[in-house]
Amino acid sequence: MRAQLQLRVGFGLRLFVAGVTETLRLGFSVLIPPYPMLVVTAKQLASLDLLSSGRLILGAGIGWMAEEAEVLGMPWDQRGRRANEQLQLLQSLFTDAEPEFSGDFYQLPRVAFEPKPLQKPVPLRIGGSSDAAFRRAARFGTGFQAAFQPLDTVLEEFTLVKKFAESEGRDPNSLTLSLRVFLDPSGAMEAEKSISGSHSQLRDRVGELADAGIEHVLLDPVARGGVQSRLDAVADFMENVAHQHA
Repeated sequence: MRAQLQLRVGFGLRLFVAGVTETLRLGFSVLIPPYPMLVVTAKQLASLDLLSSGRLILGAGIGWMAEEAEVLGMPWDQRGRRANEQLQLLQSLFTDAEPEFSGDFYQLPRVAFEPKPLQKPVPLRIGGSSDAAFRRAARFGTGFQAAFQPLDTVLEEFTLVKKFAESEGRDPNSLTLSLRVFLDPSGAMEAEKSISGSHSQLRDRVGELADAGIEHVLLDPVARGGVQSRLDAVADFMENVAHQHA
């Protein structure tokens, strides 16, 4: 299992990071497909994967804040169905020589789309906590992305995802499970949504998650004192926990 740190930056900075690193994975947790202009976003994602030599990880969900959708001028109704169509369109753009799409919400005439992502397929982790989200992960995802939930709940949800994957004719064991939690050394957040405590406690918690079948952990650093304190928490984790646990 790998622990991955959550870095909230735009496409431009991700491209910069890709250019000055060699092994760091570059991802989103989560991109909300119904919000952006998907063809433009797909172009950016494909370019990022190509220029990073295949280091893109794409997390996707449908969003939960109606006010955010309103500000962006996007419909809030039927956003699940809209997301499903956009994920279908994304797959076509990434894989078909001349993609085209005709759905209830989105239309795309036959076009040339380049570059294609280097990874085939791009790792796609679908997030959410409803049956519709679990079905979406089973149908479109290479994995399921849980966030800020107790471990027992995460495992129950992943069991449902794998059950739906079987009904889609997919191998449920091909799906990966990832979990987003707080990196919270001081214990300020809810323990069941965090990894916290001393270095040995942090290592034990990461080991517990790995033993439960979680293949990736995404860490949101929490620390008082602003950005520098969070950077210090990240540096300490990487030096004294991640390297020791590897």
